[in-house]
Amino acid sequence: MPDSVFMYIPVSEVTRPLPPSLMSRLMPQQTASTPLSKRLSAAAQRRQASLESRSQNAYLASTVRCTIVHTNQSIERQRLVRQSRARLEMARSRRECYLHTRRQQALMSTVQHSHSSAITVTQL
Repeated sequence: MPDSVFMYIPVSEVTRPLPPSLMSRLMPQQTASTPLSKRLSAAAQRRQASLESRSQNAYLASTVRCTIVHTNQSIERQRLVRQSRARLEMARSRRECYLHTRRQQALMSTVQHSHSSAITVTQL
């Protein structure tokens, strides 16, 4: 018994077209009667549509990423503005408190000074 088996297939069997049922299963969109140039053209159009779709998806994805980044930057900027305003408000409040305290001290000092002057004048 030989190691390999050769089978004789007549040339007429090899060149015979496939039956339509088998052809439709192998290539569902094309029929056996569709010329090769049309099938290649259709494949090129599908490739081009796929490329355009991927390109558009990439563009949309980058647009979304940019929008998210800009939104995050806007939120961060608003947070910084609120923080800055809060600091300014606290500083103004401390300043007003300090000035109020200084006025009170000055007033008390004036009252004490006038009392001591009055006492001094009275004692004389």
